[in-house]
Amino acid sequence: MTHDRGPSFDNVYDTLRANYVTRLHKSAALLDALLELKRTGHIFKKDAVEAHRLAHMLAGSGATFGFPNISEVAILAEEFLSKYLKAAPDGSVMSIVDAEIFESLIMNLRTICAKISDFEQAQDNLSGKKATNTVHAGFSGQERGPEYASDSFHVLIVDDDPDLPALMSAALHEKNIIATYSPDGMDALKSILLQKPDLIVLDIMMPGLSGHEVLARLKKDPSMMDIPIIMLSQSTQDHDLVNSIRSGAIDYIHKPFRPEDLVGRIEGILQAAGRTVVIADNDPMIVHLLKSKFEFEGYRVVTAGDGQKALDLIAKYKPDLVLLDIIMPALDGTAVIHRMRQLPKTKDVPVLIMSTRIEKEDIEEGLSSGAQDYIPKPFSMEELYARSMALMKANQT
Repeated sequence: MTHDRGPSFDNVYDTLRANYVTRLHKSAALLDALLELKRTGHIFKKDAVEAHRLAHMLAGSGATFGFPNISEVAILAEEFLSKYLKAAPDGSVMSIVDAEIFESLIMNLRTICAKISDFEQAQDNLSGKKATNTVHAGFSGQERGPEYASDSFHVLIVDDDPDLPALMSAALHEKNIIATYSPDGMDALKSILLQKPDLIVLDIMMPGLSGHEVLARLKKDPSMMDIPIIMLSQSTQDHDLVNSIRSGAIDYIHKPFRPEDLVGRIEGILQAAGRTVVIADNDPMIVHLLKSKFEFEGYRVVTAGDGQKALDLIAKYKPDLVLLDIIMPALDGTAVIHRMRQLPKTKDVPVLIMSTRIEKEDIEEGLSSGAQDYIPKPFSMEELYARSMALMKANQT
């Protein structure tokens, strides 16, 4: 049975881009109102909050919809306003110096929004195009639609800018991945309780609960802590990245982004979901390096520092791949493989040997013991990962 996949991503992108241009026109009007406050009176902290919200949304979406200049100018305004809001007491009035900087940044942002909006709408008028409010059939805040198979992956996108989730949903829809949307952290937590997603894309800066707070709550819940989470933010601050990864996020993507890049990352993580890799090596640095790489790609990783523990883990988890050193305490690598091949449960698990022994007879011995591949140490991480993927793919077929 075939399913109607709906409009193509290119068509959806064109529609959303046209709607985005309409939003730029509205944003210019809102920025005009903020500038009028500066000219006729005082700028209160609540006004700076509204300006920051606008700058944040434009910074994160401009380049994604083909307008990099908007993101560049909006980022400058957002950075200034972020620093101001952290220091300003509630109910305070912006100082004269800060108000002058505010006026300059908001004026620049207003000007570029208006210019692009006017130009794009003039071009559309010449070509007969007009913006619509159509959103992609796969984009919903509800449960999975009947057009998707029961085994379709489900991604929850949490972002207060509705244009980006709509765009991401269109790209995911073409991969038979359903996307649902939450506009803020509290709504996301409620949605996750109703239907646990296979992956969450989580913006950091949102009204109410921040992305960091949502991440922390999910990782404290045993029923939710295994959901892979990709953090989104236009912040380039290293501490945001470090805090996200330390708190349990699987990746951190900067806004603005190319939809195809994010979708590719999501696909890779979802395909790895539920797969287990056993890493056995008595060098803790090698173990840590490999564990970090495979966890980053979405795999569950269990590790061992000796051959006996490796064998126990292999019997317990029946992994999709074993990365195995030859020289280890308790049991060496070849002994582990021999015992694996004697057990029906593990006899077909692919094994990649990693070893400093690189003579021809060493390699032949390793492969004849039942390993599918043999990579000399020191190795290139890119090569080891590529060969690991090839082994798992071959084993599936």
